[in-house]
Amino acid sequence: MKARPLSVWAASAPSGIRRDNEVVNDDRSIVDDAHGLWLVGDASGPEYGGYHAPFGAGPGIATLVATFASAEGATIDRLGAAFRSAHTVMKGLGEQHEHARKGQPGLPAALAAADAVRPAVWDSWRGRSFAHFTASVTACAFGDDALVIAQIGTCRAYGSDGSSARLLVPEAVAMLGVGDDQATLVAVEPQVAIVLCTDGIHKERANLRDLFEARSREDVQRLVDRAASEGHDDATAVVLRF
Repeated sequence: MKARPLSVWAASAPSGIRRDNEVVNDDRSIVDDAHGLWLVGDASGPEYGGYHAPFGAGPGIATLVATFASAEGATIDRLGAAFRSAHTVMKGLGEQHEHARKGQPGLPAALAAADAVRPAVWDSWRGRSFAHFTASVTACAFGDDALVIAQIGTCRAYGSDGSSARLLVPEAVAMLGVGDDQATLVAVEPQVAIVLCTDGIHKERANLRDLFEARSREDVQRLVDRAASEGHDDATAVVLRF
């Protein structure tokens, strides 16, 4: 398959909202050219029961990347397995957190319980990303057999044929780490460009239009900075040009 992107640019910017007197960005992005995997992730906020645990989307995304890199078989199967593994990790952390909390109400109890179950690898995480053990993730994977988009939650993937942009995967309400794994996976035709983005970007249509016109990482960073400064959410995008 001759669809590997020629250029990939990623950028992220915090909204400026302070928590514990520190600006924290709950978004994440991954550019793994070696394994043909690119993604954006967004830890859930208070509308999804958030601000309970200082983990964000990190553990789930780390598991997703590692699983995809080690999996074998068709690209869509590898990406599906990666999302299932990430879902299991995030859901398991949530269950451990609830057990450690022992039904005690309030944010201090929730944070103490989260610290008790925090994996050692996250001990050095800068600041506390007060998000629940749920997340949105949209990924693009390249293989010899297919170009695949996987999505769960509020992040999005848009493709352009050079004249117009369209949503590549239907919107869904499922979240990584809650209920059953309900990620949507779609094999897509080669595009001129693909934009993976968090909701801090796609809430404003102008942001998407301008990102498809980007021709450098500096362009992408400037546009992401603009979206974060104009909105009330962190903003992250990965732009792939083919």
